[in-house]
Amino acid sequence: MISSYSILKKIVLPFCLLFLWYNCTVFAQSSCIQVSSEACVGDCLPVSYVGPNSTNASYDWSIDCGTITNPTLQNPHDACFLKSGSCSIQLITQEPGQMPETCTVQVLVHPIPLGQFSPDDSLCLGDCKDINLRFTGTPPFRFGIKDNSGVNYYTSFTNGYQINVCPTASNVYELVELKDQFCNNANPATSVKIKVLPALNGSIVQTPDSLCAFPSGMDYTWISCSQPILYSKSQCFRPPQSGCYCVIIDNGTCKDTVCTTVQCNLTCSFDFQDTITVGDTALIYYTGNGSNNKQLKWTLDIPGGPGTQMYFGDSIRVPYLVPGCYLIRLNVKDGSCEENCSATICVVSKPCKCDTFNTNTLKKISVLPNGCCFNLGGKISSYHCYNNILISLNDGTFSNIQPNAGSGWSFVNVNSKTFYLNHNSGFLPPGKFNAADFCVQGAGQYSITVYYLSTSGGKTDSCTYQYVQDCPANPQSVKCDTAFSSFLEKQYTLPSSCCYDIKAENPNSNLFTKIEVIINGGTFSSRNANSTAGFFLTPSAANRFFINHNSGFIPSGSIKPGSFCINTNQTPAQVFLRYHYTTPQGKDSCSFEFLVECPGIPVPNTCCDSLKNVQLLSFGPGSNCCFNFSAFDSKTGCFSKICFKTSSGNFSQITPNPLWTVQNLPDGFCFIPNGGLVPSGNILPGTFCVNNAVNPFTVTVDFFDPSGKILDACRKTFIKNCTPPPKVCKCDSIKTKIIQSSGSNGECCYTLSSQIKGADCFSSIQLSLSSGKFTKVIPDPNYDVIGTDQKFDVTHNSGFIPEGIHLPVSFCVIDAALYTITVKYFFFKNGIKDSCVYAQQFGCTQPPKFCSCDSLKTKLQPLSSDKGICCFVVDHVIPGPDCFTSLKINVSKGIFTRVIPDINLKYNGNASQILLTHISGYLPAGPSLPVSFCVENAAQYTITRTYYYSKQGKLDSCVYHDNINCPQPPTICSCDSLQHQVIPVKDSSGTCCYKLNQIVPQQNCFNLLKISINSGTFDQVMTNPGWNFLGNDKSVEISHQSGFFPIGASVPVNFCVKGSGSYTISLTYYFALGGKLDSCFYQQTFNCAQPPSADTSCTTSVCIPAQKSWKLIGQTGQINDLCTYQCKLYAAGNFTQIGTESAQNIAVWDGHSWSSLGTGTNGPINALAVHNGLLFVGGKFTDAGGLTDANNIAVWNGNSWSKLDNGVLDSNGLATVNALLSHSSGLIVGGVFKQAGNLVKINTQNIARWNGTNWEAPYMASFNGPVNTLGLYQNQLYAGGVFSIPNNNISVWNGLNWSNLLNGINLDPLNKGQGVSSLKVFNGKLIVGGRFENANGVNNTKHIAQWNGIDWSQLSGGDFNTSKDGIYDLKNYDQKLYAAGNFMEAGMTPMSGVAEWDSLDWNNTAHLNQIVRALESYDSCGTKPCDLFSAGDGFVNDWGCINRVNESEISGMDIKIRPNPAKDELIIQFDGPNSSSLTRLNILNMNGQLIKTFQIQSLKDQKIEVSDLSPGVYMLDFRDESGNWKIVKLIKL
Repeated sequence: MISSYSILKKIVLPFCLLFLWYNCTVFAQSSCIQVSSEACVGDCLPVSYVGPNSTNASYDWSIDCGTITNPTLQNPHDACFLKSGSCSIQLITQEPGQMPETCTVQVLVHPIPLGQFSPDDSLCLGDCKDINLRFTGTPPFRFGIKDNSGVNYYTSFTNGYQINVCPTASNVYELVELKDQFCNNANPATSVKIKVLPALNGSIVQTPDSLCAFPSGMDYTWISCSQPILYSKSQCFRPPQSGCYCVIIDNGTCKDTVCTTVQCNLTCSFDFQDTITVGDTALIYYTGNGSNNKQLKWTLDIPGGPGTQMYFGDSIRVPYLVPGCYLIRLNVKDGSCEENCSATICVVSKPCKCDTFNTNTLKKISVLPNGCCFNLGGKISSYHCYNNILISLNDGTFSNIQPNAGSGWSFVNVNSKTFYLNHNSGFLPPGKFNAADFCVQGAGQYSITVYYLSTSGGKTDSCTYQYVQDCPANPQSVKCDTAFSSFLEKQYTLPSSCCYDIKAENPNSNLFTKIEVIINGGTFSSRNANSTAGFFLTPSAANRFFINHNSGFIPSGSIKPGSFCINTNQTPAQVFLRYHYTTPQGKDSCSFEFLVECPGIPVPNTCCDSLKNVQLLSFGPGSNCCFNFSAFDSKTGCFSKICFKTSSGNFSQITPNPLWTVQNLPDGFCFIPNGGLVPSGNILPGTFCVNNAVNPFTVTVDFFDPSGKILDACRKTFIKNCTPPPKVCKCDSIKTKIIQSSGSNGECCYTLSSQIKGADCFSSIQLSLSSGKFTKVIPDPNYDVIGTDQKFDVTHNSGFIPEGIHLPVSFCVIDAALYTITVKYFFFKNGIKDSCVYAQQFGCTQPPKFCSCDSLKTKLQPLSSDKGICCFVVDHVIPGPDCFTSLKINVSKGIFTRVIPDINLKYNGNASQILLTHISGYLPAGPSLPVSFCVENAAQYTITRTYYYSKQGKLDSCVYHDNINCPQPPTICSCDSLQHQVIPVKDSSGTCCYKLNQIVPQQNCFNLLKISINSGTFDQVMTNPGWNFLGNDKSVEISHQSGFFPIGASVPVNFCVKGSGSYTISLTYYFALGGKLDSCFYQQTFNCAQPPSADTSCTTSVCIPAQKSWKLIGQTGQINDLCTYQCKLYAAGNFTQIGTESAQNIAVWDGHSWSSLGTGTNGPINALAVHNGLLFVGGKFTDAGGLTDANNIAVWNGNSWSKLDNGVLDSNGLATVNALLSHSSGLIVGGVFKQAGNLVKINTQNIARWNGTNWEAPYMASFNGPVNTLGLYQNQLYAGGVFSIPNNNISVWNGLNWSNLLNGINLDPLNKGQGVSSLKVFNGKLIVGGRFENANGVNNTKHIAQWNGIDWSQLSGGDFNTSKDGIYDLKNYDQKLYAAGNFMEAGMTPMSGVAEWDSLDWNNTAHLNQIVRALESYDSCGTKPCDLFSAGDGFVNDWGCINRVNESEISGMDIKIRPNPAKDELIIQFDGPNSSSLTRLNILNMNGQLIKTFQIQSLKDQKIEVSDLSPGVYMLDFRDESGNWKIVKLIKL
């Protein structure tokens, strides 16, 4: 038979095992015994007999694992379990006269969980250590560890746990509580002691040639700061070069790592010309620093020459015969300093080009009756380029061909229109050459084409030159004879084009006035004058133009006046050149006709040919690595921009010159002219620097045509080397001494010796004296001195104190027996002037003398003081005769009276000065009392005595000062006799009012009162009759109509202060004393309760969670965010209706009902935030309140909508705003967008800032995924979302860049979701919620974790391990943290949608809905209890006190209390039609506890005593007969 309890056990036990943390009690039951089926060792549990036998039966109980009480009774029993395992409880029972029955039940007894720490250990102060804890029992284990700071709780899902500790003092870590799956051990009794040892503090001492580590007697390991290079294991070692070195010091217990930088002032650098071609001898010269004794060793690879070679000297000349790039290495040694540097020099071949490397000339040498003769020559710059020359003719025939056989030339005649010129070397020789003469017969106009033939890679190519000639048989006039000729030379271009140079041989000066160029059958596409030779254009028509010269005449000789290109479809086209001149008979011209064959050939881009003198020159110190770009362009409109790239490093300090701008590119930048096109002439776009480049590096310069296309033919490259930054000036590089050269008769002379290591470091030396005077200051040659007899500066003509040993200056000191000479060496460090200071004390023997201040004895003796008059006598001893000539006495305040001089002295003076002399000319030697006097009208003053004497023919003096404090008679006009009091009279919401009571002791005394406040503003300032005031909202001046404050008590003014909760009121009473203005000053600090902010969430509930329940206040679509603004609760998301109210994605709750915000938005809203008194909304929409182009963000002021300069956008239309954060710098916006603004348009990447007027992008961010949440923690900005750049889904902005939080947040690779969705600061830590797998790999951090600024950790109580969508929102409320999301369990506790965390565990709020996206607390600016509101998919809920669930707020009634804040009593005023129903008043504290109850007897103003309430905030809960409520907040002072 199976009992019903056995069936129940099979159902209930698995359920309880599923929810391990629930207190489930499953009973084991036989047919007659009932007991719990499971127990823990040490448990004592009730056991009951449940069978049919009566109390008359006998009972015999037994247990095999412990003890059982009352073993012979039916009931009751307690079984105590003493060992683990399966425990059997047996009962034998027998009714009288019947057979005995036996019942047996099994109980599973679990062992008590135990823990064991790893052995005691020690660590050094500042270090951290892992302590291990092993468990026995059944996981999971929940336990607490107690140390000096308190108890921290943890959860382990295995039998081991590791804790990292960083104690600052010896600490005992004790296991204080341990639970496993089944049992609890309240006293685990295990601990570990961690002893903290004193930290080892090491140091490095730098000698001139070594580094030594201290303290001594340790183990040492010297390494590089940046690389794992072991240098030495000794205490001292000599650094091989400048750099950073570290030493690890080990005393066997603790270690310390100390680093230092060794810096020589030696700089290694060199330079050479930018372009080197084959055959050049390169000048390589040293540009670094060093002394005259430095040693330079050059190591060069020279292919085609002697191979690897070494050179010595400051500069070398090296021939390069083979193209390529070759390494140059330089080693510089200067004393103990050694530096190395290197660079690459690149050698290029002289190219076989048809431009400046190869030119051709065809010169007309004669005109015959039947034709013209020419000479062919040219210049070749390249070796082994051209095989031979082909000359062809389009009309006529060649005749009389005469090659220059003496220079190796010959010809091969092909036909009458073609022949070759060859050279016997096989190639055309480099340099200038004269190849041949020849004639052309049988034609007047013809073209001669010259081809320089070359063969490369099996292909034949050529450089082509074409000359269009006009050789008339009969010259037109004597001016156009055979000595004058003109022809057209076709320009070499690629691709070929129809462009020609105009050339002429003009024997006549001051004859031709202009040249006319005409085309018949086409137009000119380009016309140019040779401006460098003085020619200029005068355009006429598309087929005609004139060339003039600025001298007025076409110059004589071989000339090139200009050039042109033509567009024509006619072949051949006729081109006429007319050289105009004037004779007495009139105007005439020499005319030439040319037939040009080039139908339809486009004009080439000759811009690259027009580009000359392209240079990239260094400027500033070599360490700056800065360059100035320049070029010359003879054409206008060729280029639209010039762009730069570097092979290494990055560009900085890009500075455009006027009329140029800069365009930054991902891999470089461009200079762009303001006019759109680069002008002709000198091109000076700007300067730039290169940082962090590895030498050598290449700077590439590209030119772009007007269409934006790069011109490859124009590209220029420059190979550069930059010297390292200058060495830092150090004080240990100076050795200075002050050497005494003489000393006699009170004058001691010295020479300054300076030994300086390193040039161009110290700019000046300053010497100063503690006493005495400098004299006979003589600088060394090349040094200058400027200063006074107490201080002077020494400078060198070069601008720096030179290195080496020098004696810059000599000097003497007088008038002092003991003094200190201080020497300062000045230098600049990081742009700030700094100095090295040395001081030395000297003694100088003085000659004996009487006339000295040391030998004079004098003092001022007081005589009497009475009613503000103090009298004195001078007592002195003059050391000898003929010494001191006079005594002068001055007083700083007051006047002298009752002056009585010695009878033998002569007295002159006035009210502030006494002058005493003697008839002999000197004050008498010996002791005397020269004068007595009194001082009146001053309380504090200084009396100065000056004794004059002659010293070496000059007047000198001894000066003595006495500071006097003379007692003054009491006066009625004093601060002691004035009485005043600032008395609070009235408090209202945010404004506190006062009256001033005062008692003035005497008439005609106080004439002005100034009242000021340090915070807030004055309001309602009212003076009483007879009083006047002037002032502003911060300061008020009170005066009386009579001119003085009246005697006795008065209330001059009443005033209020608003706008501040705490402020200081200052009172200054002014009065006249002794003809001078004086004052009395008083201060008093007040607190004034401020009304709650209309835009701030409340924080404290009026009842505990157990007395709360959730109430639905609105069914709707999807709510994404809640926010308090202007005493109302705003809900936003994706919906068209909320409750019964139609609303487009946003609505407002006033505590009673819902209403819409105009037409709302045309798309969902994701985020709300109050900033600068306005409500900002962000989401995915284009229209807000009927305003188009709002683009995903808008602002609501309580009445109307506004846009934020076209919002934020994305080119693909996917832009959305997910996060808003109010910050002192502006509103920070996060989401998915790449552009913000229209009037001021910026490019950004998912984060931007609105400053109230314009959009900004201050965060240098390129988030490659959405930013879903923003927050502030420890004064730094945090951003979270789904991104890998800049960091792993969460990043912190430190003011300069974005930093990671260790390894950040790890997402589930199969379900990435929303990443980080919410950030909230709670209990000093940043709580991070969202949809993620873990934080930094830490266990139990699924969907939620906490960050303390250094490390990640789990929340005690567990995570949201079973949730799919994780956490959407976090909220601080009632001193607890609330999490909202899509979950059914928090930690291991079942709960839905909203979970409460009390810093130890998760608590169930009994929320009804599963998917919650937003939380907010709201109290309608204190008029309602502070409740927590939740919203999500389909609902908005109010979590309020249970006793209000079926009640409602009383409407149509206004209750006012005054004063508020209140101190002793308050008055309640009722107004409204429903006031008559009120019956009682309950006073509750902020925890919801009832403090006092009052019965409301009348609707008249009622006075309530509250003096017995403790200071704080209270809720006044007014109730009517039905229990409905009205809440008013009270602040008790």
